This record gives sequence, C-alpha cells and structure tokens, in this order.
Amino acid sequence: MLRIEKFVTVEDPNTHHYDEMTEEIIGLENLLQQFDTLITPNNNKVQHDTARSKEYLKSLNTNLGLALSDEEMDYLVDLFGKKYKRSATLSEISIFAQLNSEHCRHKLFNGHFVIDGQKQIKTPFAHIKETYKQHPGEVLIAYKDNGSVIK
Repeated sequence: MLRIEKFVTVEDPNTHHYDEMTEEIIGLENLLQQFDTLITPNNNKVQHDTARSKEYLKSLNTNLGLALSDEEMDYLVDLFGKKYKRSATLSEISIFAQLNSEHCRHKLFNGHFVIDGQKQIKTPFAHIKETYKQHPGEVLIAYKDNGSVIK
C-alpha cells in the first residue's frame, strides 16, 4: 500500500465546508463562530502599558496559557519599555510565547539536570539522540523540524 486517502462529500460547497484538520463539515454561515476564543477583539492593542506592568503580562500569561517564564516576562517589559518605548501588542506577546515555547526551543530538554546534587553530564535531549547514534542505519532522518523517519 502506497497511500490512503479519505474522501468526504459535501452536499453544497456554496453553503458548507469540510475542515480537514477537525474532519468536520461546517456551515459557512457559522464558520467564524466555530473558532470563538471568548476573547473580545481590541484592535490588537494591549490595554495596559507592558513597559511598567509585569502584573498585566502575568495576567495574560495565565488567562491565555502562554507559559511565559518570569525571565521572559522581564525581557518583554525591558524590550518594549526601554528599547521600543511602547506597549507590546497581543500578537507580539503571543508570537514571542510560541517562538520561545518548549516545543520550539526545547529549553528543558536542552538544560542540564541536577539529580541528587550532581549535575548531569548529558542533557535529556542528548540522551534521546544517543539512540540515533547507537542505531544510525535504522534512522533515515533524525531531529529535523521536530520529526524523524525510521526504516
């Protein structure tokens, strides 16, 4: 077998859309309502001055699930307050959070762990990569764009 495809018939493509990601047929009149974030649009502007309000960033962090660390919030406050002398937009804060996420940066997996008071020589990510080193003939692509291919 080389390929499997799924075909979905939509009765009237003028009134309905098949969403391949969610695998649902959505009425076009309700398309935008399907993605309601419960956040009221505000022209993409942060309502508080992030240059002076780490507390507001903490609130966004909690309410939007951004997973920003204290150091990252301090960085944003300094960057926008001192360098740019303006507030960050919600888009800028969200993009920063995504780009600096564990998924993109592997901050934890590339950090050194201390176990029983002893700093470990290898990072957790180095331990994971060790499998590839031990079995190079079985792995076609390793650690490229957060993916791998094995035989």
